[in-house]
Amino acid sequence: MRFPRRCRAGSPWAPSSGPGPAAPAPPREDARWRGSFSAAQNPVSPGKRGENTAENKEIRLRIPIGSEHKGRSDTRSETVHRGRGMQPSDEDWMLRAIELGRRGRPAPNPHVGAVLTRGGRLIAGGHHEKAGTAHAEVNAIANAQGDTRGTTLYVTLEPCNHHGRTGPCTEAILQAGITRVVVGAVDPNPHVRGGGIERLRAAGVEVRTLVLSASAEALVAPWAKVQTTGLPYVLLSTGTGSRILPMEMDALWMGAREWDAAPTASAPLTVVAAPGVELLRRVARRSTSTTDRCLVFCPEARHAEYLLATGSAAITVVPLPYADGTPLPLSQALRELSRQGVVTLFVDAEEPLEQGLRDAGLVDGELERQPDRKVGT
Repeated sequence: MRFPRRCRAGSPWAPSSGPGPAAPAPPREDARWRGSFSAAQNPVSPGKRGENTAENKEIRLRIPIGSEHKGRSDTRSETVHRGRGMQPSDEDWMLRAIELGRRGRPAPNPHVGAVLTRGGRLIAGGHHEKAGTAHAEVNAIANAQGDTRGTTLYVTLEPCNHHGRTGPCTEAILQAGITRVVVGAVDPNPHVRGGGIERLRAAGVEVRTLVLSASAEALVAPWAKVQTTGLPYVLLSTGTGSRILPMEMDALWMGAREWDAAPTASAPLTVVAAPGVELLRRVARRSTSTTDRCLVFCPEARHAEYLLATGSAAITVVPLPYADGTPLPLSQALRELSRQGVVTLFVDAEEPLEQGLRDAGLVDGELERQPDRKVGT
């Protein structure tokens, strides 16, 4: 599987600001609303795109993306082109599922979206909001709030067929009486690849695969890399100016000097390599009253010394087989971060580290810095 070299606008890991087209702001979500929307709030089905003529009218749809509790309903507008009398295609519905899949913060799980339809009309949609919670397919079925027998399910990633923190989605699909499933991307994990599709087909469900597969695979590219290589998806900061952070990342690898100066963390996990014992003590004293998570790589021979310097701070010290003054074993470091649950890693550190990642072929994408503007320009 090939992964995108540059971050696509609108993907969860695209830059939140900077030159070029800006990625759309992530929609607001209400934790009480199970992933997305139901037909009661979106009775109009999307259609095929075409010319805006008398036979192909432009329709403004208001798609709920938040909560309707206590009369509230957060919405956004979406423009689609619908030919009169034309039924939406599988590609149209899969595009809607991909849009839903961009929501949530599911790491270390993948971004997944699902749409449930009957007779060319929308019934409900769902997405995977957070690891350990219901998957997109289950949320779409729950949001239907009615009879789902004989419906078609569009899902961006092959439904799982194994027990984890939640049950298999294939069983939920069968219990719901869904008779047709359209899949965007097949599961990249070689141990389970195709298992969900085979289970559904064996039960008599019609399954179509690889619909808008390139876009569906791009949606799960970071997770797919972890599944196939055991390494996180690495984004590298390039150019000069102010740092541009991706909209979604699990860890920020920064330089030791910046770590010393940074008053607060800007990522769920901050990673630093061999900052030195004195600097570690300084940051540890400053971090004892915060919940910021930090991970420090150090030479094996100095593990006990580094560990003692952390005190009671929330700093994880990971020893690696290298000595002071020698290059850090980057592949081993990245595998350790993957074990820590890191799917997307953003690196903005010293030039030798960044160049080492490039030379080892460990970089998957780049984010250019925002050029600093002079006063009056």
